[in-house]
Amino acid sequence: MLIFLIGFLIFTILLLFIITSAFLGFLFTRVPFVPTGGADIEPMVKRLGINNTHQVFELGSGNGKVVFLIEKYTGAKVKGFESTLWTHLWAVIKKYITGSKAELVYGNFYKHSWQDADFLYMYLYPPLMPQLAEKAKTDCRPGTTIVSRDFPNSHLNQIDYFKTPSGHEMYVYQI
Repeated sequence: MLIFLIGFLIFTILLLFIITSAFLGFLFTRVPFVPTGGADIEPMVKRLGINNTHQVFELGSGNGKVVFLIEKYTGAKVKGFESTLWTHLWAVIKKYITGSKAELVYGNFYKHSWQDADFLYMYLYPPLMPQLAEKAKTDCRPGTTIVSRDFPNSHLNQIDYFKTPSGHEMYVYQI
């Protein structure tokens, strides 16, 4: 009985941590955690020509799924930025379990440099697009490719558009 109560207490504390972390993450970013389907990533990297010479940043990397898949499919150097603690910690655990070389950064991606990125991938909401475009234009090198899933950014120069196998829209921009 005591073991059951201790297990229940640990489960409750963990659940409370996840709920609180997700809520605070949403309050600070106004973007909820929404996972990307793995089947969409391989066609995307093939279409964009991402390879092992590139550096790919994901803005709002959540549990790291996209970062790890891009690394797996291409060998590219990958970096994910996440400000929600529970998803960041989950990504760190997955990184060590899988032996990934991904760099996972906890914190606000606006406070970090994007100048080394060849590609930026994001699934962020429309209210963030003007600020994202401004940061990209001042921080990224000419030729940096930006991929926005499902939400266009009218403040950037669009060079491509396609739909993923699961029907998500991919807007492609270049600095």
